[in-house]
Amino acid sequence: MSRSLKRQEIKKSLIIDAAKRIFSEIGYENTTLEMIGDSVGLSKQTLYYYFPSKEDLVIEVCMSSTAIKPIESLRMNRKQGKSPRDLIAQYIVDSALLFLNDFTVRLVVQYMAFASKAAKEPVFEDLRSELDELGSIIKEGTKSGEFTVTNARIAAQLIQASVHGLAYHDRQLKHLSAAKVAGSYVEILLGGLCAPGSASTTRPGSELINREGANQ
Repeated sequence: MSRSLKRQEIKKSLIIDAAKRIFSEIGYENTTLEMIGDSVGLSKQTLYYYFPSKEDLVIEVCMSSTAIKPIESLRMNRKQGKSPRDLIAQYIVDSALLFLNDFTVRLVVQYMAFASKAAKEPVFEDLRSELDELGSIIKEGTKSGEFTVTNARIAAQLIQASVHGLAYHDRQLKHLSAAKVAGSYVEILLGGLCAPGSASTTRPGSELINREGANQ
């Protein structure tokens, strides 16, 4: 590698590291390229040479994560023949630990809310594949009698959205250990809040929805 290319790689690395820090401190929406450029002593024009837009920069930051993605763990555990309940529990634990411990993983979810280029990036495609995998597992669990779910797709979306919510609330939960939060998620999302046999657990969710609709 020539000296010129090496200098360019070093500058690019500095920009990405600065972006990680500033995104982490004030969030994607509140960060500007000027802030990042100022923090590493680069002009706006120089920064645009490396990253023409904030989206291009945040995609690079997201792609830099070396964490094992929940979808990879989900597929690996499924190949090992784990039960649907165990698969969903492990997904919740893996996702919660990632969102609480790895900023770049949280950033992927935060960025999705503002992205226009996300559909073209593999890192975001993983989130969509994750949803499909969850839906398939829930269907399997419903067939085997482990779950009582009327719509597997909606259940998968709600579980994924609930866990992804940690991407926005990591600071409120920082006084708790990541393991404790992950364990509580499993307890609530799979075990529920109601005691076994109580009135609320003996009625399907669709019956409750229909009853509420009739009362309006």
